[in-house]
Amino acid sequence: MATFDEYKNFDAMGLAKLVKEKQVSPEELLDTAIEILEVENPKINSIAIKMFDEARDSIKSGLPDGPFKGVPFLLKEYDTYKGIPTTFASKFMENNIPNIDSELVSRYKKAGFVIIGKTNAPEFGIGGTTESTFYGPSRNPFDNHCSSGGSSGGSAASIAAGIVPAANGSDAGGSIRMPASSCGIIGLKPTRGRVPMGPLKSEGRGGLSVSNVMSRSLRDTAAILDLISGPDVGAAYWPELPNKPYLQELRSPEKPLRIAYSIKNIWDVNSDIECIDAVMNTVKKLESFGHEIIPDPIKIDSEKYTQATIDLIAGDLCHKIEMYGKKKKVTPLPDFFDDHIWSTYQYGLKLSALDYVNALHNIQNIGRKVAYGFENIDIYITPVMSKPPLKIGELFEHVNDVQKFYLNMWKYQTGFTGLFNASGNPAISLPLHRTSNGLPVGVQLVSKYSREDTLFQVSQSLLNE
Repeated sequence: MATFDEYKNFDAMGLAKLVKEKQVSPEELLDTAIEILEVENPKINSIAIKMFDEARDSIKSGLPDGPFKGVPFLLKEYDTYKGIPTTFASKFMENNIPNIDSELVSRYKKAGFVIIGKTNAPEFGIGGTTESTFYGPSRNPFDNHCSSGGSSGGSAASIAAGIVPAANGSDAGGSIRMPASSCGIIGLKPTRGRVPMGPLKSEGRGGLSVSNVMSRSLRDTAAILDLISGPDVGAAYWPELPNKPYLQELRSPEKPLRIAYSIKNIWDVNSDIECIDAVMNTVKKLESFGHEIIPDPIKIDSEKYTQATIDLIAGDLCHKIEMYGKKKKVTPLPDFFDDHIWSTYQYGLKLSALDYVNALHNIQNIGRKVAYGFENIDIYITPVMSKPPLKIGELFEHVNDVQKFYLNMWKYQTGFTGLFNASGNPAISLPLHRTSNGLPVGVQLVSKYSREDTLFQVSQSLLNE
């Protein structure tokens, strides 16, 4: 088995360049990724499903001549790869094996990526941490007693541990940004509709969910988004297309921007001092670049947001469980699910159609209020989370009380991120801070709807890659 000793020193674009110049082969990169995976995964449990045979077969059959030809890559467990289980980390769906690839997976393959496995995620994407009974907890490479975040925690931990330079994630309330923050990598939630969701679904969780990659470099994030963005057939949303490739936007802004910030979420929770320092240092740096700092313009009714989001999550969960149960003739029973999932399912069964439609309308109205807040600003800055990475198990209080469970999670995990799933704005977590004991803390930057270009420009000026 030939391996490549300098593998961890390169991002995805760097590895692809080596393959193109024949300095290293796809086989060598695959062998190296597998070797690192087998060392790191027992410590962090970031991989749910290994796909080594499929990866070798894809190389043997001839990889497409895409810009990332031969680069190892990981999918989040929820995405659809023909013949590989998509269980949503639930025993209830352990026999769910799709017979087609998603459009997104097809685009990854066309780009030349070699998919080596699927990453760990929480049951049905619910909870701000990757801890399910089905797969076990995904641990943080910086401290194995801490969470890698959720729900794309397995992908983030795999990148931070050096298994792959980039991996797939999805985000319905912060599930790309929170793991990126926890693991010290870059995580961009793109504009709603920027990345395809089909063909098996046209939107996720009432339009809250989007997919993208997480990575170690900003240029990888931009280059991969260039390749996977654009609507598929029957897309529910179709945002304005960029004027030029995102990779070309990695430069400082050409003119001063208007920037607002907040260190308290909509529940008025005081953030940890490390999270506050991360934001304030970022704001000061941007102010020193000549940007204008203005008061926070975004004010949202926290109670209305809380209830609407709980009802949307519960309704979406019920739909998944009921439809799969009818298809496979399986009766949902408590033993199939983690406690907070069963409680949410039971709550959802009691919702009426009117409750769900009210929730959808309320989320859409909240999204509009967020959009109005961006009429006079270009960038909005917040912590990603109110706290540094949480300890494993820390979020799992009140698992049998739906209202208390979700309110606790949102106050301390998703309180800064979920609003921009409601509005559809693009938002990115940047690794700009470390705690006194070395844990990563991300800073969230949000831009106007469909303006990923501004995010890339400001991010580049802050990271100075």
